[in-house]
Amino acid sequence: HASTTAAYTFHVPSAHKPWHWAFTSCNGTTDDAVAVKSGGISVMWRDVLARHKASPLHLAVGGGDQIYNDAVFSGPLLGSFDKASTDAETAERLAAPLTEAMRREMEQYYLAHYCLHFAEDAFSAALASVPQLSTWDDHDIFDGYGSYSDQLQASPVIRGVFGAAKAFYLLFQCHTTEARMQDDGMFGGSTNQLVQLGGDTALLLLDTRMQRTLNQVVAPPVYDKMSELLSALPPSTSHVVVVTGVPVLYPKLPVEKLLSTIGSFVAGTNPIAILSQKTGLAQLVNSRFGQPEILDDLADHWNARSHQDERDRLLRMLLKVWVPGVWVPGVRAPRVWAILWPHQALGGVGAQRHGHSRHGSTDACAALRTSGGGQMV
Repeated sequence: HASTTAAYTFHVPSAHKPWHWAFTSCNGTTDDAVAVKSGGISVMWRDVLARHKASPLHLAVGGGDQIYNDAVFSGPLLGSFDKASTDAETAERLAAPLTEAMRREMEQYYLAHYCLHFAEDAFSAALASVPQLSTWDDHDIFDGYGSYSDQLQASPVIRGVFGAAKAFYLLFQCHTTEARMQDDGMFGGSTNQLVQLGGDTALLLLDTRMQRTLNQVVAPPVYDKMSELLSALPPSTSHVVVVTGVPVLYPKLPVEKLLSTIGSFVAGTNPIAILSQKTGLAQLVNSRFGQPEILDDLADHWNARSHQDERDRLLRMLLKVWVPGVWVPGVRAPRVWAILWPHQALGGVGAQRHGHSRHGSTDACAALRTSGGGQMV
């Protein structure tokens, strides 16, 4: 029988050649109608493939939200589970047991959605032609995961959803399992990775989702391990690129406390709350797990009230590892840092932003060019 298997090639740089690599993120939408109107993710990946054809890519780095799994709460058993708008409805969901049927529904959803999403024509061609390295963000699990209350995050059903999302994220995006994570180069009890891209560039991918709570982005021991690994980079390393799922530097929006107060007020049992619940106002204000839907996005940020100290610790750690002006030839090369996240690119090595949005990109990738180092399209 004639073989119908397609043949693909990929490009490997020489040991000391600068890598040509791409940074992508937000590989989907939360609205199917928007995807249809915009042409979906294939628009971006056709652009990536065109660039790859013109100048072969050695790597594509996914900065998070490689897939939008928000529809996990649309199945027959989990349907509308996330649509609590009152304290009573939220409490009911917190107490709900995780049944074996629910677990199967979760696993079937993630498996089917990954298979469909990764089979998109241009995306699948890119996956087959360009090696991938990814970290994840909330939509790889579901919108806002990690930035809800500790009680909700610890509830049986949400823990079940996270377990299923993690298993298929590790399988499809990291090509590993929880038992093999550490052996495959991940550290800190999650999927943090530090990899060398040629002789002069290192890439640090922070997992800012697996250990996230309202008061923590990553577990404290991760910072010590990061510092240890960064300090041990080869002397030839002159560029270190840090990838984190949400911006380290971002305008402070003074609405987080206000939204939280309003959400709590209309979800309670006071007379105004009861009126808002009966008139439907509560559903408009609190559209996800009993809180305003945008609140999880604000709580995600490093400059959220509960994460500011941790953000400062991260920046101090990076500055401590890179000591400006201290360079002994052959012992320590000067480090130039770039910090990338799905919203934009920012770096001391020169950065450009190309039409990027939270829910997709009209251009394929953020652009970063390093003098004397690798090139990123």
